Amino acid sequence: MSDATVLVAGAGNIGSHLAPLLARAGVRRLRIVDRDVIEAKNLTNQDFRRRDVGRPKAEVLAERVRELHPDVTVEAVVGDVVELPMGLFDVELIFGGLDSRRARQALVSEIGWPLGKPVVDGGVGEGLLGRVQVLVPGEANACLECGWGATDYQRLAEEYPCHAGETYTAPSTVSPAFSGAVVAGLMVAEGLKLLGRSEPQESREIAFDLNHRRFLPSRLRRAARCRFDHVTVREFVRLARPFSEATVVDLLETIQRHFGSVAVQIESRRGLFGGQGFRAERFVTPQRLRPHADESLRAAGLRPGDYLRVRGERTAFVVLNE
Repeated sequence: MSDATVLVAGAGNIGSHLAPLLARAGVRRLRIVDRDVIEAKNLTNQDFRRRDVGRPKAEVLAERVRELHPDVTVEAVVGDVVELPMGLFDVELIFGGLDSRRARQALVSEIGWPLGKPVVDGGVGEGLLGRVQVLVPGEANACLECGWGATDYQRLAEEYPCHAGETYTAPSTVSPAFSGAVVAGLMVAEGLKLLGRSEPQESREIAFDLNHRRFLPSRLRRAARCRFDHVTVREFVRLARPFSEATVVDLLETIQRHFGSVAVQIESRRGLFGGQGFRAERFVTPQRLRPHADESLRAAGLRPGDYLRVRGERTAFVVLNE
């Protein structure tokens, strides 16, 4: 564990309990990601103090872990999982305690699974209910969306705005702090098993009902008609030039060298060349980018540490250097 870098996405009812527990369990490199600031209403079910109201959750939680464990390296990242560069999540293990279906899809389906990184995802609900899912990338393993039906995707569309500039705010959970702490404890236990490889590397779930004292562990099975492609990307290609100097032509030349003359599609999680009334394009071809060959990668809408997924006869990530 001392050699592993672990990321916690979400610093609310679950994450505020989870990060200190990970440090106490022996994790020595920790990255905490959250977009929100602490509000007075959070004090009833999240592990923060009144004097911290108004400050970013990730920064406050990182300070607390450093205070309790000076030997732990903690990085705070204030931002939305959906918007952050993919390189931030290239760690040994990811923990998710997020408050929306769309954010969970981004963390697991768009980031963790393609990178081949296991995700330990936790959630709480009304009535003292909770669950922990361990999602391990693998050809025969269940993914997050294997358990989704039509209703889940309909709700996802409600959480995923269609127009630029819109943001989604999930409803606040009414689950008490001790439910979040139970989920956090179970997540740490399952995460340590993954880091220590003490159990089969397969997807599984623990659901519980504290009101009726019930815990139900189960193995998650891959759905035959899952909408997710279950692809884990094995090839990583880096640009020859640093991000600050690179242009679109450098990106195109890198793709040409790696894929040759075969047709490819380039996928950007946030999209390219948006703004001024036009939506950013998540899927483009090299032909679409050539008129912008002399523009910087930043002008295209990219950021240092971004990964671009390129699909042809095979799939690779093009890594945009810092």
